[in-house]
Amino acid sequence: MDFFNKISSEVRTKFPEYTDKASKTFTLYKQAKRFGANAHITELPQDYLVLEQRFLALQKTHRQLVRLTKGFVSSANGLNMEQIQTQAISYTKQAGQQINRFIGTNAGSDPNSQNANAAQEDNKPKTYYHAVSRECLESSEKVDLEQPLGAGMFKFGCLEEKVGNAELVQDLRKQVYDARIMLDAAKTSHKNAKPERQAALAQDVEKAEDHYVTIVEKTMTQMRELLESPELLRSLSSLVAAQIQFHQKALEHLQDLAPELDEIQATQEALYKN
Repeated sequence: MDFFNKISSEVRTKFPEYTDKASKTFTLYKQAKRFGANAHITELPQDYLVLEQRFLALQKTHRQLVRLTKGFVSSANGLNMEQIQTQAISYTKQAGQQINRFIGTNAGSDPNSQNANAAQEDNKPKTYYHAVSRECLESSEKVDLEQPLGAGMFKFGCLEEKVGNAELVQDLRKQVYDARIMLDAAKTSHKNAKPERQAALAQDVEKAEDHYVTIVEKTMTQMRELLESPELLRSLSSLVAAQIQFHQKALEHLQDLAPELDEIQATQEALYKN
C-alpha cells in the first residue's frame, strides 16, 4: 500500500498547479466537446479501456462477495456484523492504547520509536474498508481463529481488504480522467491562443501530457496487479469451505435427529393401534 500513498504524494507535490486549474478548465473542456470542430479530445489507450472494464467487473464481484459473506456469517452463526465491527474497533483501540502506555513507561520517550510508529500509521491505507479489515483481522486472532466468530471475522476482514485495494485503484482512475480533462483543456487553450502566447502554453501542454501518461501507466499497473492476483479465488475457496462446513453440521444434526423421529413415530403408531 506504500505504492498507492507514494502515487498520491507525487501527484500532489509535482502537479499542484493542475489541481488549482481544474475547476476553470472543466468549463472549457465541455465547450470543446460541444464545438467539435475545434475540440481536442484525447482518446484513452485501448489497453487501458480493456483493463478498466475487467477491473470494474472484479470490483463488483468483490463487493458481492462481501455482501454474501456478511449475510452468511450473520445467518449461519447468529452474528450481527455491524455490532462485531464496532466492538472489534473499540476493543482493538483499547488494547492498543494499553500497549502504547506500557511501552512508553518502559522505553521512555524515544523519538526514533515515536517517529517509526507515526510513519507506520501514515503508510496505512485510509479507506473505510481497510480500517474495517484491520480491526477484523486483528480481533479475529484475539477471539481465536478456530472458533466460528474468529474464522468469520478473519474471512470478512480479508474480503474488506480486497475491496479497499479496489477503492484505491478507483481513486487512481479518477486521477486519469482528471488528467485527461486538463490535457484536453491545455491543448484547446494552446490552439485558440494568440501567437505571442502559444510558446508559453505549449509548455503547459507538455507538462499535462507527461502527467497524463504517468498516471495512466501507474493506474494500468495497479489494475493488472489486482486482476492477476489469486486473492479472489482464495476468497471463493474460503466461502465454499464455510458453506461445506455449515452443511456438514446440518447433515450431522439431521442424522442424529432421524432415528429419534423414527422412534417417536413407532411409539405413536403403537399407541394409536391400542
